[in-house]
Amino acid sequence: MLILIKYIILGIIQGLTEPLPISSSGHIFILRKLFSIGKNDLNFEIIVNLGSLIAIILIYKKDIIKLIKNSIMFIKTKNIKYEKEYKYIIYIIIGTIPVAISGLILKNTIENKLSNTSIVGFSFIVTSLFLLLVSRLKNKTKEKEINIKDSIIIGLVQVLALIPGISRSG
Repeated sequence: MLILIKYIILGIIQGLTEPLPISSSGHIFILRKLFSIGKNDLNFEIIVNLGSLIAIILIYKKDIIKLIKNSIMFIKTKNIKYEKEYKYIIYIIIGTIPVAISGLILKNTIENKLSNTSIVGFSFIVTSLFLLLVSRLKNKTKEKEINIKDSIIIGLVQVLALIPGISRSG
C-alpha cells in the first residue's frame, strides 16, 4: 500500500511538472531515489504517465477538441477553413516518429546507462543553459506557421529529450 501511495505522489508530481519547461522524467528519477523505489515496473510507468496525460488533457482540452473537430471537418468536407488543424495533427505525428523509433531502439541504453544521478544532474544544467539561450533569442525571432521540415527537426531534437533531465517542453 505504501508503494502505491509513493507512485501516486510521483504521478501527481509528473503531472505538475510535465507542462513546464523542466524535465519531469529527471525530477521523477531524483524522487524515485529519495523514495527508494528501484527499477521502474509497469505499474510505475502507468501511474506516472497517467499523471502526464491528465495534465496535458486538462491544460490543452480546448485546443485538443478544436484540432480533432476541425480535422474531422476537413476530412469530411475538404474545406480549406479546417486544413490548418488537420495539417497540425499530421505534423505532430511526423514529429513523433523520430523520437518513437529512437526510444524503441535506445530503450535499454537509456534505462541502463543514461539513468544515473550524474547524467540527470548534467542534463538539468544543459536544459537550464538551453532555456537561458532561448529566452535571449526569443525577441529576435518571429513566429511562423509550422511546416513538415519544422516537424522533422522538432522530432529529431525530441530524441535528446529521451535522456533523463533534458526537458521535452523546454
